[in-house]
Amino acid sequence: MINPIGNFALVFETILIAFLLYCPLCNIAIGTRQIAFCHFLIPVFSFFICIFLYDEMRKLWLREGIQKKGGKVKYTGWVA
Repeated sequence: MINPIGNFALVFETILIAFLLYCPLCNIAIGTRQIAFCHFLIPVFSFFICIFLYDEMRKLWLREGIQKKGGKVKYTGWVA
């Protein structure tokens, strides 16, 4: 989360989707209709949880490959 451009992109994408879904003028122009808020929210959070768990497990696996012996660091596995 130290990349300001990436953070801006995440926030902008979410705001853009919400604007396109819930702005009546956009609904008329694009020919869409509003969806229930829970239908918008539930798939997003389930996908977020999957990505979060995957990333945390990946970091745990990578940290197990780093060993410190005698003040030196030894990498035994693939480290990104």
